[in-house]
Amino acid sequence: VKLFRHPKRRENRFLSSVSSICEDSRIVKKGSDAVEIQKIDFVKWLKQINQHIGILKIDIEGAEVELLEALLWSNEVNRCDYIFCETHEPEFPHLLDRYKRLRKRASALTNTTINFDWH
Repeated sequence: VKLFRHPKRRENRFLSSVSSICEDSRIVKKGSDAVEIQKIDFVKWLKQINQHIGILKIDIEGAEVELLEALLWSNEVNRCDYIFCETHEPEFPHLLDRYKRLRKRASALTNTTINFDWH
């Protein structure tokens, strides 16, 4: 998987953490460079560690849709009490229907509370 880094990260240290794996991200459109990173199957990893998760914070610049789709339709979501997710709906309008399905699915969960509007 390619991780696209903010093109001005060397000039402004606060931008060094601004990155995305989504090729349609505004970071990529600004001429960022990319590095190869390893991607893991998060649901499989949760299953392997076999532990309760009190709080899970997700801020992965648009890639949260894929992760949440896998997590919310698995039993592993029940390992988490709270999930705080920073969504990026305005930046990815083509994902709006998927975000809506995620919100609907999350509202039906009984063991896990999900906040999609955490910033």
